[in-house]
Amino acid sequence: MQYGFVCQPISNGFEAVAYEILVREITDDRAALSSTSILQWAHGEVGRLRAIDRDSLELAIASSATGIPHHINISVETVGDYGYFADLGKVLLDGINPSLIVLEISEAIDPTPELTQRWIGQIRTMGFPVILDDFGHYHGNNRALNLFDPDGIKIDGDIVRHCTEKRTLKIIEKDLRFCQEQDLSCVAEHVAKDAIYRELVKLCDRLGL
Repeated sequence: MQYGFVCQPISNGFEAVAYEILVREITDDRAALSSTSILQWAHGEVGRLRAIDRDSLELAIASSATGIPHHINISVETVGDYGYFADLGKVLLDGINPSLIVLEISEAIDPTPELTQRWIGQIRTMGFPVILDDFGHYHGNNRALNLFDPDGIKIDGDIVRHCTEKRTLKIIEKDLRFCQEQDLSCVAEHVAKDAIYRELVKLCDRLGL
């Protein structure tokens, strides 16, 4: 199986303020498919996810020359991989601004709390921003926030897609207020329809964001 990467813009509604590097399966005709099949393949053998994470890091390092932050995902296999940690150290030695490489860590990751906290703590000391991905998709948000102490959250797409529903909108409003109070960045996933975008814009305007 072949895989490649696409850069998806993260917009403030007017322009791209960052990009997320996403893995995709590449077919023989060079078409890029969704990540589902490639991630199933990667989970089938130890080391494949680490290889994908290493490749996405290399792409983020190369893309840092643009001066625009690039987000990359960190799998559970990579948390605690000190080879990956050493690669992050090389970024600093090469004089690259670590704030341009944003590490997204799933709320579901929790191999061992002590190991995770130590690993994340070292990354934060090095200056790399940490974003809590899939926020709201799993249980125990408060526990995840305490464990990772992130610089921001990314609200899960399954929640954002239903933001036109009153109950779901209240959940998003609660998350936005929390980020505002804690001075955290907040990204909404899968804002793919005009109705979703308009609903979120109205909510942000109401909150003064």
